[in-house]
Amino acid sequence: MSTPVILRQRDELSLRLTFNRVEARNSINQALLVALNEALDEAEHSKETKVVVLSAHGDTFSAGMDFTELMEMSAISALYFRTLQRLATFPKLVVSLVDGKVLAGGVGLVAASDLVLATPAATFSLPEILWGLLPAMVLPFLARRVGMHEAYTLALTARQLTAEQALALRLVDELGEDAERALHRLLLRFKRIPAEGIHQLKRYVNEAFPIDERVERLAVRTTSGLAQDPEVRRRIHDFLTHQRLPWEGEVGR
Repeated sequence: MSTPVILRQRDELSLRLTFNRVEARNSINQALLVALNEALDEAEHSKETKVVVLSAHGDTFSAGMDFTELMEMSAISALYFRTLQRLATFPKLVVSLVDGKVLAGGVGLVAASDLVLATPAATFSLPEILWGLLPAMVLPFLARRVGMHEAYTLALTARQLTAEQALALRLVDELGEDAERALHRLLLRFKRIPAEGIHQLKRYVNEAFPIDERVERLAVRTTSGLAQDPEVRRRIHDFLTHQRLPWEGEVGR
């Protein structure tokens, strides 16, 4: 029996979804996206569930897209964007609990969440430009959370944010040594907040500040097109074969 890529844990108020691809640094592949959407189906149809919590095993919340599925990038890109859109518009509260590294597409999952709780071990970066790629699908959600110029410069420079810097940018909403305790306090608060109020507020915000189908088409087309570039493919092949990052030097040239 295969190990589930997402573990589910339910209590009276919340459904906790824990990424469980530790060996792949919780990178995002089709199986993880399918499992995440199935879990969201469960939460959406549950009258008891008011909060969905995203967390991860290991020291990496998510390393972004799984390069081993590069050949299916077009289909995965579309599913990934729709998943971000679903998280952003989901009728329940979505909370990311971050206690480790967040890279590339993982930043999208965090940015699409309603609230982000983090520990000092959390870091955030968009290294796509170093591969010859762009965080095209992440940027609309990140820009809506932290502002257009801040999102643009993070994508342009590929710099890594500390947890404290992410808090200052409002990518993180609460920072502390004990994220589990912070989550417990948050759940207690949301016991008193009507579920319909959460739904109505999220619906209003997403109608007032939409990420529409035009943005989705552009993001998916950009990502899929760049993934076909021969130089991008060479860099990714070198990484998968030699475990050497593009900025660490040329391999086999």
